[in-house]
Amino acid sequence: MSTAYTNYSSSLDLSKKLIIRCPFSKCHTRLIQTHSPNIQELDIKSIKFLKTTNPDTNPTTIEEHDSNLNKYIKIDDVWDFDNIGVSKEFNQDQSDSVKLERLIICSDCERGPLGFATFEDNSTDVKDLKYYLHLDSVVYQTVQ
Repeated sequence: MSTAYTNYSSSLDLSKKLIIRCPFSKCHTRLIQTHSPNIQELDIKSIKFLKTTNPDTNPTTIEEHDSNLNKYIKIDDVWDFDNIGVSKEFNQDQSDSVKLERLIICSDCERGPLGFATFEDNSTDVKDLKYYLHLDSVVYQTVQ
C-alpha cells in the first residue's frame, strides 16, 4: 500500500492533522506532525528555497512569481520536530526583513533548504530560535 503525499495548494485543509515530510521520493522522512499550523508571511530574498515539484528529477527553487513566495509554517521549538537538520550559523544578505540564523534541511537525506531558523526580539540564545518551513518546500500527508 502506497501513501499519498501532496504538495501545498490552497485546497489543502490545514485545519486537519497533517504530517509534514521531506519532499524527496527516496526519503519522505517525517519532519513534524501539525494541526492548524501557524502560517506567517515573511519577505526573504537572500535564499532560494526548494520547490517540491519533482525535486528528485528537476530540482527547482521558489521564484518571485510563485503565489506562496513568502509563506512559512512557524514552529516555536526545535523539539516539536520529529526529524530535522539545522545548519551552522548562516551569513545572509542584509536586505531581508528577517535575519536568517540557520537553514533547515532533512536530517536523513541532508537535502534542502526546506526553511530557516531565526531569533525573535533581541535574543541570541539558540534555545530561543524560531523555525520556519516554507509551504512549498515540503510535502503533506493527511492523518485519518
